[in-house]
Amino acid sequence: MSRFSLRHALILSTAAVLLAFSATLLPAFSLSPYPMMVMLGFMAVMVVLQCRYALRVKPQPEPEPEPIKAPERPVILILGPYAAKWFSQANQNDNARYSGQAAWLLVSEPKELTRRLSYISKHAPGTQIMAFFPFLPDGHETSELIVENLMRWRSHFSGMVEYLTLPCAFAIYARLSNERRSNTPQNASWIGELDLTQQQAVSYADAMQDLKVRLKDDMLPGASHTQRAVMGVHLLQWLQESGIEAALNTLFTQAPLQLSNVVLCDYGNGFHRHGAWSSWLEEKYAILPGLGSTLTLPPFPKVAMPPALPVIAPRPVPATPTLPTFYWSIGLVIILLGAHVLNTTLQVRQQQVQFHQQMLRFATLQGLSLQKLQRYITDMEHVERQWDSCSTDSALQSWGLSPCKTFAARVENRVDALKSLPAISTAGGQALFDSGSAVLRSDADPLLKGIEALANAWPKQQLLIVGHSDNTGNETRNLWLSEQRAIAVRDWLIKQQISSDRLDIRAVGATEPVASNDTVEGRKKNRRVEVLVLPANNNDKEFMPK
Repeated sequence: MSRFSLRHALILSTAAVLLAFSATLLPAFSLSPYPMMVMLGFMAVMVVLQCRYALRVKPQPEPEPEPIKAPERPVILILGPYAAKWFSQANQNDNARYSGQAAWLLVSEPKELTRRLSYISKHAPGTQIMAFFPFLPDGHETSELIVENLMRWRSHFSGMVEYLTLPCAFAIYARLSNERRSNTPQNASWIGELDLTQQQAVSYADAMQDLKVRLKDDMLPGASHTQRAVMGVHLLQWLQESGIEAALNTLFTQAPLQLSNVVLCDYGNGFHRHGAWSSWLEEKYAILPGLGSTLTLPPFPKVAMPPALPVIAPRPVPATPTLPTFYWSIGLVIILLGAHVLNTTLQVRQQQVQFHQQMLRFATLQGLSLQKLQRYITDMEHVERQWDSCSTDSALQSWGLSPCKTFAARVENRVDALKSLPAISTAGGQALFDSGSAVLRSDADPLLKGIEALANAWPKQQLLIVGHSDNTGNETRNLWLSEQRAIAVRDWLIKQQISSDRLDIRAVGATEPVASNDTVEGRKKNRRVEVLVLPANNNDKEFMPK
């Protein structure tokens, strides 16, 4: 077959695949497996034609890879009121500490910052520089002391370097969970990372809002993740209530520091004493973060480096052309099959929601009577027929995911359970009551004995006694009269040693006649009492779906 013929055959087979795929999504073909079989057949043909076509195409040399050069090592200056005490390891013997391919330099006072910047500008003018401002919520005893130290530091700092604007990362260190991280020597979890590619200034309010979102997004299953997210939200709440947030906002708005990143460290080793943040937690929620057994210095966050820059390098030797291992036809097959499975999954989900909503309609047996029970059964049999019809769909068409058979079986079980509920009605025999009366007639004993036998046959289950009346009289009197008739039957059963705890009553008045109220015989049938045995262990009268 020529290259021209292969190309056109491939185009036609692709069109056939797309057409068959479209047919599988149409409701008219939902019960037929043939569109799916046609689509799978043309997919196989398309992949074979693609392979043959690729074999006839002259392999092209691989594109020349672009050489990569590692970026310059950036410098991160640690500053702030907590830098000197808690990050002294970064400047032992005036040597930089290297972490995450960055050089960390401690700046304990403003004049040292001037000296550092002058040295870098002279010896490495192209070096990227960023400030790192650590904050320890338990660094001082009270919130007032924290605010005072922040403002004092800002006053000294801004007076020395008014000419300078530095991008700054703000890092909060606190023990937020009890997680023990065996795979992390520093025993710390970070929300966010130090992104050196982010040089654009952000407002303090936007940065805090973004941190709240990341706390929620990073919450994985597990108690430690939940604890970290909840405590992180409370930490941000404390910053706002204590006035520290206002001080920080002023610091990053008016000082030469330009806020670009905010990160949060859940420091598992804890600190050696409690401070303002812990006191607020104890006062408001009666909890305290754990303390560390020894004084350890906080870790540095992960640093996201700038992308590598291309440089001139020797041209590599082209590799020997080989047959491609992946064809677009295979990709199209995967995409279409995945789309069909996704569509089927969405349909199954819709069926599950529909089934759940249907079952909620029948979930409660409150206000039960024989007529309402029969309506329940009739409605559920209609639902069962719907799911039976759905279960005849092709298994290939639904990838075997259709839940229709399962749903139909569950509805059938429910119908069988409702049909099996024992019940008795006095409508077909001698009337228990005279018209307008709630006093048992003297000749009512045979019917009452039948009710007693039903109660004794189900000694561990609840009985529902439903009183009815004819339409003689007004609605209020009929409702009262039907209630008194149910009470009369209940009291008679109690006299026969039937526990009152098992007996519930309900009155419906003349709302559920079984015969015409226009005749004496019809009204006699309507002056009736129904007794239903409720499902075992179902005192709340619920018959919830599984």
